[in-house]
Amino acid sequence: MPNEYSDPRDVPYPASATHVWHWASRGKGLARDFEGTERKVGRVTVYITGTQFIDGHCERRIAVTGPGGGSGFTLLSPTLARKLATALGEAADEIERLTD
Repeated sequence: MPNEYSDPRDVPYPASATHVWHWASRGKGLARDFEGTERKVGRVTVYITGTQFIDGHCERRIAVTGPGGGSGFTLLSPTLARKLATALGEAADEIERLTD
């Protein structure tokens, strides 16, 4: 259940966050972005990213980047494609476990 914190410094970091940015005004209140765990599959990275709101709740997403983090595509062998599918499933499971 979300809380209402009067001071952003009282809001605990999101579970499993590895990097948390500063609070910023967004829409109806303060929010901050964060990055969570990552999994590497060949030259592809699957990581969890999200936004935390002043009431403490988080919206998490799964990001997938190729070599260098840029746009474009990466060709995957069937073996790497299966490993990527496993990494995506693990990231989805983690988000469901951490859902506030």
